[in-house]
Amino acid sequence: MSGLKFRSAVAAAAAFIDRFGPHDVFEGLTFNEHVERLVRFGEASGDVPAIASRITADGQTALYDAVLVALNDLTSNRRAYRGDHRDAIIVLSDGIDNTSVSGLEDPADEAAWRAIPIYAVSLRVDDKEGPQPPPYTLT
Repeated sequence: MSGLKFRSAVAAAAAFIDRFGPHDVFEGLTFNEHVERLVRFGEASGDVPAIASRITADGQTALYDAVLVALNDLTSNRRAYRGDHRDAIIVLSDGIDNTSVSGLEDPADEAAWRAIPIYAVSLRVDDKEGPQPPPYTLT
């Protein structure tokens, strides 16, 4: 992903984060062959444009491995954030995984077992047909 499509996705992610309230807790991950934590749970989101500027699109895509990292991080941090809240994972991706060690079933089964919903925002675009749905839905 590159160009206008990539910049639009980054802007959408930044706008989403910017709407969080003062008590909302999140973790920001970016991934290619490796997962990088841009913002860890409990850290102040701080300067949203600065966080968004660290998002890059290069290399292969380990989507399923990244979702497993997010599931593990979220589960590990549940103890620290009790009270009235909802857990969820939101993934912005073209849905193509070409380098994960795990398969689609691994994060899907883990999310179901841990009762954590995963919301996928498809960034896949076919120039001739417009936006395309992801090939699978993780819920």
